[in-house]
Amino acid sequence: MFSLQNYVNVFMLHGYQDLDTFKEITKEDLESLGINNEDHQMQILRAAEALLEHDGEILGEYLEAPASPELPPVKEGDADLTLDSVINDLD
Repeated sequence: MFSLQNYVNVFMLHGYQDLDTFKEITKEDLESLGINNEDHQMQILRAAEALLEHDGEILGEYLEAPASPELPPVKEGDADLTLDSVINDLD
């Protein structure tokens, strides 16, 4: 039965100490680590791919977020501006 936990020590000893590194792993990397079972390779690569897709979803959500509104420029004579008046101008 496959468990990613069985390979944690192998990954850690070879520099895969965080998810950012792990998600870039390739079939060739797995073979160089001595992970030759093709079923295990496929499951590990699927896990790495899922991490990449998750990162893409988060990036997409960030890029789709509305931009912060720009504050109106401060003009001479606006020394009495308050935060409330600036916020009201944005509405």
